[in-house]
Amino acid sequence: MRYAPTGGAVAEVAYAIRRSGGSAVVRNRCRRRLRAYLRQVDQRGGLRPGVYLIGVRDEAVEAAYQELEKWMSQAIEALARRNEETR
Repeated sequence: MRYAPTGGAVAEVAYAIRRSGGSAVVRNRCRRRLRAYLRQVDQRGGLRPGVYLIGVRDEAVEAAYQELEKWMSQAIEALARRNEETR
């Protein structure tokens, strides 16, 4: 997960999912599940305004929703730690 601050007031998210992760149907399902999770995080105030790039590994494409939640929460925490270190 990468983050770049912007002057905007909202969080914008892009997803990088390789074709080797599965068919377009499978990749889009993963994208929708990630979008749903990030919507929850954003509603709780967990995403700062800016641009986010989420790189999705092949094993994550078909992972259970609970597994995606776990991985994403770890990535968000790691990103927050990195941003705190650079301040």
